This record gives sequence, structure tokens and C-alpha cells, in this order.
Amino acid sequence: MSDNKNKKIKVTPMGVTGMLKFKNLGEDRLKVIEKAPEADIVSDYAINAMAKRNHPDYQEMVIENIKEYPGANAKTFVLKRADGEPAAMFRAGQYVTVVHEIDGYEYVRPYTLMSSPEEAKYGKYEITIKGYPDGFTSLWAVSQYKIGDRLKVSGPMGHFYHEPLRDGENVVAAIGGSSITVALAMARAIRDGNEDFNLTILYGCATKRDIICFDALSDVVAECDRVKLVHVLANEKRPDYEYGLINSYIINKYAPQDYSLIVCGNAGFMEHMRKESSKLFIPSRKIRFELTPVPAEVWKCKDYPIECKGRRYKLVVRQGGKEFRITASANEPLMVALEKARIKAPVACRSGECGFCRSKLLEGSVYMPEANDFRRASDVETGYIHPCAAYPCSDVVIDVPCSYM
Repeated sequence: MSDNKNKKIKVTPMGVTGMLKFKNLGEDRLKVIEKAPEADIVSDYAINAMAKRNHPDYQEMVIENIKEYPGANAKTFVLKRADGEPAAMFRAGQYVTVVHEIDGYEYVRPYTLMSSPEEAKYGKYEITIKGYPDGFTSLWAVSQYKIGDRLKVSGPMGHFYHEPLRDGENVVAAIGGSSITVALAMARAIRDGNEDFNLTILYGCATKRDIICFDALSDVVAECDRVKLVHVLANEKRPDYEYGLINSYIINKYAPQDYSLIVCGNAGFMEHMRKESSKLFIPSRKIRFELTPVPAEVWKCKDYPIECKGRRYKLVVRQGGKEFRITASANEPLMVALEKARIKAPVACRSGECGFCRSKLLEGSVYMPEANDFRRASDVETGYIHPCAAYPCSDVVIDVPCSYM
């Protein structure tokens, strides 16, 4: 304390010279500016360019090749950057959204990347699209796309990838139908040295004819001894194939002693696997489900207000100073009503998780299934919803952001 008291601080008066320098500061600055070259100011630095490459709003890509799976009514599309540049890097298990332009309107749909992350260095992605009987966009894509067509593809999104601290060295993947793309991407990443874990794939289909990517799966298993594959057929008995549905017995039969479980498939498969996974003797933190699709029959959810089933409600959409008045079915998410009315809104996962479509509920009420309600607590309190997973339960007024895709 005494040392601090003895310290002396010398204060130098500003003086006339200092005052003149301060007075002339503005003029001196103008002189420097006038002497400067007239070249444009640099606004894009290397770090900005790198960020734009790794996290693009969208990438212009060309369909380079197509592989068909007639039995499953599905096709694999090999996409390549139109400008020849590398594609945005990704982790095996992530997805991209693809813009489908149909009759002048842009429909956005998510697809898991099934290629190895190594391929992105050469500007390539692979996705598989399966045409579902009630899937307007998927049926159009499978029947209409041809080699040479151009597509707008987003940057990679999602968090369904391997994390060593959480998932450990051994992973069992229970996969249903076209969701095999997730496991195939992981298998290829392991083969190419992008990921470091052991993968056992339990792949469930109705029959052998329904299997997608059979050759690609067989190739990666032959090339990499860290990847194992077991086919499980629900409606067909074959030698060397498991019969029935993937269940806790089959998982225990092929799983190593210590493992994590990941589950991917349609809504019915996911619901079945939630029941089966509860029978396993592994911690719940080691069980992960991919994005749960919004229910096609929402009225079957246990807490759904059944009196709303089949009804149609008035929907007022406010967007960027404009107002649209349309109708919406209680059986479908609000995003479907927006698409049918050709109102372009931001959308990505279509499962309620990413929040890309986050909108303000101004009036009315909606139902959001528990499995698809990923809103922050503050959003719930302040009336924000995710239209891709929100079903109207009354006349509704919403404020929707504009899409920039």
C-alpha cells in the first residue's frame, strides 16, 4: 500500500503543438485519403472465401451419373459442382437440401449424403431418392431427372455423425429401407480414413428386391474389414439373411460387447426401434435416432386433439410486407399448405429440428408432435413455431420469413 502512495505519475501538458496536431487531424486524414490509389477496397479476404466454400447457401451442381434400383423405385444421383470447384466438406451422416423446380415452383427436400467425404474434394456428392406412392416430389425426381440436369444444392447440415467421446469405438446401425444412405456414407468414410470406428450395419428391407445400394455396400464391406453387414428381410426367407424385423434379439446377436446404436428409417421403423432399443442393456445416451419424419397420420399421436382430424382451417400468411390468405388441412403440416399455395419459405430438415423455417404464430393454435418439437424454451414462450412440423388446430395467422435460396 505504501509503495502505491509513493508512485509519481508525470502529466505532460498538451501544449500548443499538440493542440494544432489535434486541430489539423481531419485535414491530414483527407490528404492521406486523396493520395491513396483509386483501386477498389478489398472486401473478400481469404478467410471469407474459405467460410463461403465450407458453408455455402447453395452450390450449383450437375447430375453426372444415375444408377437405378427398379425393384425399390429408387435412383442414386451422382452430382458434381458445375464450376469444377470442390464441394463443401461434410461429415458422414450429414444431409443437404436439394431444390426441385417443378412447374415454376421450387420444392426443397433433404437427402442424406451417401458418398465418402473424400469425394467432396473432387466436387462430387451422391444422394439417393426413393419414389414413394404419396410422394409428389420424390416421384417427380425419380421419373424426370436425367444426366446433365442442373440442381441447386445446399451446404451440409445436421449432427448425425460419429463423435468418439459419445459413440465410442463400436457402432451398430439399425437401418430401414432407403435410409441406408447414412450407413453407406459412414462405411465409406471409415474405408477412406475419414472416420475411425468399427461399424456393424443391420439393414432391414421387405425383400431382397427392395435392397438399395446392394453392390456399393458389398464393395465397401469387401474393401474394409472394419465394416460388417447383415441383411434382414421382413417378408422373404433366404440363406445367409436374417428373417423378420430388426429387433433387440438380432441386435444382441451381432453387436460387440461395448457399442453405440444409431437408428435410421421411416416413422414406423423408428417407432418400432424405440420399443426394441428399450430392451437393450446399454445406456440411453448411447442410442441415437436420426431425424424423426413428421407423422403422415398425425391423428394417431396420443396427445393429438382428435376433433381436429380432417378439418380445414383458414391460414393467413404474412411475409415481407405481403399477406396471403389460404386454407390448410389439419392432417398436414403448415409447410405443405405453403407449398400448395406456392408461397416460398425457408425450409431444410422438414422434421422440426433445424429451425430453418422458424416463424411467429400471431393467432390461433397448432399441434407439434413431441418427437418433432425441437423449439427452444424461449421460442415456446414467445409463440414461435416450426411450420414444417406444426399442424393447424384452428384458424391461424403466422409471420413467415422470406426464403433466400
